[in-house]
Amino acid sequence: TVNIVTAPEITGPRGTTTSARPVFDWHGVNGANRYDLWVTNVATGQRVLLAENILSTSYQPTSDFANGQYRMWVRAKNGNSGPATNWSRAHDFVIDTSATIAAEPLTPRGDIIDTSPTFEWSAVAGASHYELWVNSASGQNKVIYQANVAGTSYTPPDGTMQHNSYTWWVRA
Repeated sequence: TVNIVTAPEITGPRGTTTSARPVFDWHGVNGANRYDLWVTNVATGQRVLLAENILSTSYQPTSDFANGQYRMWVRAKNGNSGPATNWSRAHDFVIDTSATIAAEPLTPRGDIIDTSPTFEWSAVAGASHYELWVNSASGQNKVIYQANVAGTSYTPPDGTMQHNSYTWWVRA
């Protein structure tokens, strides 16, 4: 018999997700080989999911959730009917399938002569930072790569970009 005393720590989903079938994630617990997941709708108080004896530290539902706020808990256990930990601390998240998830690149566009253009994009509600990636047509990947831009623009150092064609992406 293995006694498991530590409840799992939930790692996702975080904040607002646009997926109607979010992936539920948590840290594994030493000695545990199965997990139970419980999800309720905060507005109605009704349980919308109880998945038992999950063999991994993540679970994706097979049917869609409606938009709304949810609360989840996970517990660890050893065996199908073995002793289980207490349920984890409650973890809240929101599903909003209508939310904009993509930042729209605004400038630069077309032909430019500036070797240090300012990249600007639209804001995404709820985004804490943005990732900017620029590749050159000559095959150089990540001519510019900034993984943690706080605002909706970035200006690289002078001379970063040379005479070439570039493609750029930004994501929240």
